[in-house]
This record gives sequence, C-alpha cells and structure tokens, in this order.
Amino acid sequence: MLQITAATRNQAKIQELGRLLEGVADVHPLSHDISPEIVDVDDLEVGESCIEIAQAKAIAWSQVHLGDEIVIATDGGLVIPHFGQAWNPTRTRRFVGGSASDFDRATRLLELTAGLSGPEREIGWIEAVAIAQRGQILATWSAESEPGLLRGEVDAEALEASGGFWIDSLWLYPRFGNRLKRELLPEQFQGRRDHWSKLQEPIRAWLVQFDSRRYQFLRSLS
Repeated sequence: MLQITAATRNQAKIQELGRLLEGVADVHPLSHDISPEIVDVDDLEVGESCIEIAQAKAIAWSQVHLGDEIVIATDGGLVIPHFGQAWNPTRTRRFVGGSASDFDRATRLLELTAGLSGPEREIGWIEAVAIAQRGQILATWSAESEPGLLRGEVDAEALEASGGFWIDSLWLYPRFGNRLKRELLPEQFQGRRDHWSKLQEPIRAWLVQFDSRRYQFLRSLS
C-alpha cells in the first residue's frame, strides 16, 4: 500500500487523514527521528490562504524526507461570512496568540461574536490539502463545509470530546435541529457534507492513479 507522511504530529488530524485515505494509503506521522526544529512551523503559517499554507508545509517537510515517499499537508480555517475580510481563516488557530489553549480560542471567539444573532452567526470551514514529493507540489485541493451556526457558550465537556478540533464544540448543525456533532448518531452523520467528505473522492482517485503510475514505472525498470 502507498505510504504517506502526514506533515503534522496532531493525532486528531492524523486520524482524520487515515480515515480519509483508508484502503488507499497508509498514513503515518512525521518521524520522531526528525527534530521539529528542522522546519520553522511559524514561518510556514504566514500565507494569505489555506492553500498557500498547506503547500508550504508539504514542500518543507517533503524536503526533509528526501526519499520517494510523498508528504501530505493540510491547513484549515474558520469562515465567518458576517465579518467578511475582517476575519482571516488562516489565523483561526493563532488569533488569540500562539500559546493559547483550545478553551482560550473558544472563549475569545464567542466574545468576538457576542453581538451577532440569527443568520449573522453562520459559520463555515475551509480545508486545503497539498501533496508534495522532494520539495515539489504534486497536487492541491480545497473544499468548504456546509454552513453551521455558532453556539453562544463554551461547553467544557464538548470541548474535551472534540479531540483537537475545538471548533466542533461550538458548531451547531441546523439540519439536525442545531445539535452538536457529538450529539448526533453515527447514522445521522453518514453522508456528511463537511469539507473532509468533499475532499475524499478526488484525493483518493488521485492517489490511486499516482500509485498505478509509480507501479508501472518500477516495472519498466525491472
């Protein structure tokens, strides 16, 4: 099976990528033999779009992995339509400060949106995925989730259950009666229309083609 290095040590994101590519590729984290200081992560996250940042991450870490293994990187951000350009999705994790906790982020976001009501509280999420090899971008995708609504208070239990995706603790699903993701039954969330489900088919199709071309090339050398 195709081996892919995820340009992250975030276990929640690695698990999501593993689910996304199950049966097509084996996703594993950055090797612990590689010091995180080799790549300045802060420098990589200054792009003007999630696509730009995802590409920068994929390029940087694929240069560290000098073999033929490919690297997959992601970058995502919260979309708040009511704020327009006053809110930058690429700053979602850092808008409070680099050392902030998920609780700090959730609390500050609700403070910023306290004056919004009804449709003004609509939110979305954009996710970009880039694949690189030997410092070269091979493919890039992006997708935006269906809209949700921002809840009005922080639920510590929901935040802890979010598994690293802190915005899930604040995201209400209108088509399920404004319930949180953790309150939904598995069968209710099947066929979900979030960013990951929209990205799954094109990324899997690309990887199957990539693996097939690689196999044919290796056969031609034998």
